[in-house]
Amino acid sequence: MNQGQKIKKSQVTETKEDIQELAGVVFPTMQLDGHANVSAAGANIEVDDGHLSDATSAKNSAFTVAEAATQTEKNKKKLLVDSINKGADAVMLSYPNNPDKWSELGFPLTKETVGSVGVCDQVVGLSMGQGNFHGTCDIVLKPCAGAEEFTFRVTKDDPTVEAGYIDIKNPLLSKTLDTTVQILPDYLNKPLFFKVTGHNTHGPGPESDPFGGTPIY
Repeated sequence: MNQGQKIKKSQVTETKEDIQELAGVVFPTMQLDGHANVSAAGANIEVDDGHLSDATSAKNSAFTVAEAATQTEKNKKKLLVDSINKGADAVMLSYPNNPDKWSELGFPLTKETVGSVGVCDQVVGLSMGQGNFHGTCDIVLKPCAGAEEFTFRVTKDDPTVEAGYIDIKNPLLSKTLDTTVQILPDYLNKPLFFKVTGHNTHGPGPESDPFGGTPIY
């Protein structure tokens, strides 16, 4: 398969039946996948503003859950489309540049190519600070050539010790240059250092140098 392909994202303009059929394929296969992030994304369907509902392998169950969450057909479709696309993001992040695996999990692929761009540059020009809410941190990046999305890691220990870093889970990835991330309770009120990695369909680029050093409350 073409190494520039991506998973084709679902759209609310598609028919209810097409969206329902895709959900009935990808959610069960994701649940059974060996990668923790993929199986977690397959086990949960977001049905209403951050609330999660268990997804079963029954073909119609995913749409039934979304259907119960709202009264309008448009919103019902959008909730399920958003869940499918979040699952697609988790799959592409967990299996970068692996369209065969994406297809195996049941996702349709685009015909796009990225040409000879390759992986993105190292992310530079980063800053962090207290978010608007307790336990949140705002991270601001400068544009990074070739990057389509970003992942984050954080440490409360010596920023030069690689083993101290953990992945930021909320959000798992970001497509914007200004992202608010959720900080775990035991990381609050301590100087934090972050690293950021840019990604595209060719995989992850080089990770940024550590930055930060400011406590988050």
